[in-house]
Amino acid sequence: MVDIAKRLDENPTPVQLIMLCGHSQTILRELKSLKLKKKILVEGFTTNVDYYMALADFLIGKPGPGSISEALQYHLPVIVERNVRTMPQEHYNTVWLEEQRMGIVLSSFARLLTEWTSCSSP
Repeated sequence: MVDIAKRLDENPTPVQLIMLCGHSQTILRELKSLKLKKKILVEGFTTNVDYYMALADFLIGKPGPGSISEALQYHLPVIVERNVRTMPQEHYNTVWLEEQRMGIVLSSFARLLTEWTSCSSP
């Protein structure tokens, strides 16, 4: 998440970031300590995920069934990773997203950010 925030901050595309960290206090602290040019809201565990989803234009996250189903409920494009770090029980979620054409599955989020940069350059 920290790397995604840093890369999006370097990108000229005007985005505002909402980063939900769940129970990870380490990531929460790291994100809150970043000095970014872009606006960022960082939350730890929250029961208001639906509120944040309603504000969002897309979801970048892990391919868990909860995050995917909530994003699709709000008609958000879903961007997830599938690689050796993907949990076995979440692997099929990435296959389903591709089969249903409901999201983008990447081997690395760095790839998305590289493509995003090349697409948004003048």
